[in-house]
Formats: sequence, structure tokens, C-alpha cells
Amino acid sequence: MFKQYNSSKFLLVVLLVLCLFTASGKQVFAESVLFEDNFDSGFNGWNLINNTCNYNGQPASWNWINNGLEIKFNNSSFCKTHITPNSLIIPENIPYRYEVRMKITSKNMDRNILFKFKDLNNWYGLHTIGNNLYLERVVGSFNPQPDFYAPYVFDDNGTYDFAIDVDLDQVKVYINGSLIMTANISNYFLENYSAGLRASTGANSSSEVWFDNFKVTSLAPDNILPVPDLKQYDPLWGLEEYDAASMWAPGAATIERWGCVLTSAAMILQYYGFPISPGELNTWLNSQPDGYLRNGLANWLAISRYTEENRNTAGEALEFLRYGADDTLLTSELEAARPPIFKVPGHFGVAIGAEGANFAVNDPASATNTLLSQVEADHGGAYQNLYSYTLSSTDLSYLMLVVNEGFVINVFDADGHPVGESAIEAPLEDDIDGGADNGQPLNVFLLPQPPNGEYEIQINGNGFYQLDSYFYNREGEVHQDSQDGYASGQDTFRASLGEENGIDEEVSFESVIAEIEAAWQDGLITNRALYKSLRKLVATAQRFNQMPPRWHKYSRHYLEIALRYLDYFTPRLIDTEFSEILREELRTLLNSI
Repeated sequence: MFKQYNSSKFLLVVLLVLCLFTASGKQVFAESVLFEDNFDSGFNGWNLINNTCNYNGQPASWNWINNGLEIKFNNSSFCKTHITPNSLIIPENIPYRYEVRMKITSKNMDRNILFKFKDLNNWYGLHTIGNNLYLERVVGSFNPQPDFYAPYVFDDNGTYDFAIDVDLDQVKVYINGSLIMTANISNYFLENYSAGLRASTGANSSSEVWFDNFKVTSLAPDNILPVPDLKQYDPLWGLEEYDAASMWAPGAATIERWGCVLTSAAMILQYYGFPISPGELNTWLNSQPDGYLRNGLANWLAISRYTEENRNTAGEALEFLRYGADDTLLTSELEAARPPIFKVPGHFGVAIGAEGANFAVNDPASATNTLLSQVEADHGGAYQNLYSYTLSSTDLSYLMLVVNEGFVINVFDADGHPVGESAIEAPLEDDIDGGADNGQPLNVFLLPQPPNGEYEIQINGNGFYQLDSYFYNREGEVHQDSQDGYASGQDTFRASLGEENGIDEEVSFESVIAEIEAAWQDGLITNRALYKSLRKLVATAQRFNQMPPRWHKYSRHYLEIALRYLDYFTPRLIDTEFSEILREELRTLLNSI
């Protein structure tokens, strides 16, 4: 128990508390339940943080009793135990209400409420003993300090409904609907992390407490969605290596520089009930074959797959959709309580509400940018795309194709109809040094929930390219492929979606001859005689292939001679990369004869 305080100090504190009741303008709030548990189905989904208490010579335990949560201990002077929900993350700088029902066996025993919790050395709670109510503070060490006091007459075996409103630097405590305490704690306020339940003993070595109807509700202004305002420079993860950035940004490889997409995605995940930090999400993406695209572009579809593998407490995953810039669509997404991620040149953030003709945002790289117009001004351009996640329990299937900038992707279904959409994903900019970026732009094609069947893929452009394909099934499981190519106008591929996912280039004698022509024009074949020989060998093989089957052996013969030319003259007279691509295409022709 706490020691008895000097009565004059009590009077001073009470007067200070009463002075904090001030009139204010009416603020309309939109409620959103962050976590709720009435314990009717037992004690699941909670983490035991610590326990130093005993009951009848054994460690005390939290038990499901009478559709509530109870813990008892005896012979445990000055012991403590803390529990928190494993899926509760309270958004930073968002007002919220903490509610719990508590039954008091004896008012001379210690009882506790844990309404804000970071770790064992940083938390806020309420402590009751006798007819006194204390606001406890632990900041930086485990040494509870009673900041504020209020009297309240408790009864033995009484049941009380506690409600605590937390709004930035002020706490209001209600018991059974009546306001009991108002406290200003701005000097010691912690970032929002979680909340939970606490039980302890003081000089009285016995205690017994029963909890029910635990609930935490955000009280964000009605035009603002309660999205956690995470920062990529947070010391908890900001100095960790982003993706494999030490390979493409040596000496500047941290999340605080490149982690705007990552941090924005973590905000959305937490908003929808997936308790993962930017650092943890970065670690998970790095462990996946599809986590990042090329140089550090976080894969939106891999994030969907994460939610399928780690569904929230409602059993839901997240479906992904990409849109172009559209204020009307952005407004409708916010009105539907779906905060989208937005892209400005080289940077990403999260839109959280409408602000007149503007939009309120969480900027992962800034503590001062709170409007979309400010982020646009900082990054030199208007927002370009919106990326939205929707709660779902159904279909996460997707076809995604990624190719170098300068190449156009067109995809057609089995009936010849164009499907899907492409968009250029520009590289990320270093959010500390500004101008530096993480690589070349990519053209990313997306087709959500594609029907099974055959698709024709056309890659239009000239020169070398890398085509990466990602096939996601309904559960978000991915099949990947990657092919290097050299296009001289257009390359064509066939994709199969279904039981066996895959993609193959359509190689013809005509397409190979056209590539040899283009390679000579582009200087990839440096000897005219070699160019003419390769072209003639493939053209001759084509003529024999058009004859009756008994002549096809000559077609194979000329293709094999062309392959020997490549072996002999690479890299002296022919570019190594082009030689390897041409070699694969000649082998494809050989296998087709």
C-alpha cells in the first residue's frame, strides 16, 4: 500500500485537480473500437508481461471466472503482474477511452488499472486502496509515482464501471458515469502504445480482483480516421537496414531514409488490427521471395499475403487495389473509413481525413506536415496514385508484371480483350538527403482477381529488359518467374493461370531474325560478317522448317551452327548479355522442331 500522505499536500493536489475543470468548445468525435473483450469465451489473445505474485505457495495466475478475469494472491507483499491484449495498438496523438468493470472484494486491498502501457518501465495506471484513488506514473524506471489523488467511497464486494478518457495531455476518470478526477500530465506523457490490466500488493500481502467488459475506443475527431502516426525515423526501427539497401545505397541504408512505403503500410496494418511495426514488417518482407521489387520498392501484394498468413482477430485479411490520383475517389475512400496510401514524387504517406478543400495526412518522414498540400510542396509535385487496402475474407488473387521503364505492357485475355492496368512506379527518394534515389523507375502491371486461363502478354519497346512475373492465388500464395529479354519492337509471352502458373516467351524464326537485325543496328554485334552469318543461318533454318518433316533435321543443323558461332565469338564480337538471350531463343526454336 502507499504510505499516508500529509493532509495539506492532499488538499493542495485536490485544489489543483479542481482547477483543471475548464470550459471548452464542443468537439464532435467519431468512435472506433480498437479492442474489446468481455471474456465470455475465456482468456485468449492476452500477453502476460510479468508476474511476481504467489497464491498458496504457487505462482498466481489469471483465471476465467464467472465470465470475467480474476486473479488472487496471498503471502506476496509488494508483488505485481501485468497483462496486455496482443492485438491492441493505440494510435499516437489520438484521444481514446479506456473502459473496464472491476469487482472489489475488499476495499483495503490494492486494485489497479493500466490505461497506457509501453513497457514495465513506462506506463500510466490507476491505483485504489481504501477510499482513495491515485493516478500512477512510471516513466523511465519501475517506481510508481502517485501524481494525482481523488477520494471515492468504495464498498466491499462492490462492482464498479471505470472509464478513462485520454486526450493528449489530459486524463479524465469516471466511475459509474460520474467524473471523479481530471489530471493534466503533459510533462510526463508517453507515446500511445497499448493498455491492459494490472494487479499488485503493497503492505497488505493479499489481494483479489475481478475484471470484465474491457474496451478501448478511439475518439478521433469525426473527420479524422484513427490511423497510427508512425515515423520512419523512430529510434525503435529507424536505424535498421531497409530492404538490402547496403547493396544499392552503401552508407545510407536505413529505414529512416527509405522507409516511407514501409512505414505507411505499417500504419494501415495497425489501423486494420494487424499489430506489426515498420521494423518487424521490414524483417518479414526481407524474408520473403516477393517482399521487395528490385531496389527497395515494397510489394503491396506481399503485404496482402502477410495479412492472409496473420489474420486479424476478426479473421480478416486485406485486399489491395491501386488507383490514379482522384480527389473524389480519395474522399469516398475516407468516408468509407478506408485510409489510402498516397504517392507524391519519390515519397509516400497516408491520408486520414478531409480538411476543407485539403486532406489531413500522416507523413512518415515529418512531424510537421499534417496536410497533403504540405507533403506535395515538400516533394515537388501533386500526388500521383492511391493505394488502398480493404478488409476481406475472400480472394487475394493477382497477376503482377514488372518491367523496366521505357517498355509498355499490354495483356489480353483468351478472347483478345485488353485487361489490367500499368503504371510507372518512380524510385524512392532519400528522405534525409533529398535528391538521391534507389534506382530506375519500373512499369508495374496489375490485374486483380484474374480468371484462370490463357493470357497473351506483349512487351513493346526496344533494347534489353527484365520481365518479372508474380502469380498470386486466392490465398495470396505466390509463384514467381523472371526472364531477361531483348526486344526489337515487340516480344510476346503466353501466361497460364490455374493449377499450373507460368509464363513463356513466344519465339519464332521471324522474331529471332528481327532481334539479330536490331542487335546489329544497336552495336551489340560488332562484326558485319558475323551479323550476316547469324541472320542467314536462322533464315535457312526457317526455310527447312517450312518443308516436309524429313527436311527438319537440316533446320536443327543450321540452328546448332548458329549456337556454335555464339560460343566462339562471345564476347569478342557480340555482347555477352545479348548472346545469352539469343542462345536461349535458339534453343527454344530447336526444342520446337
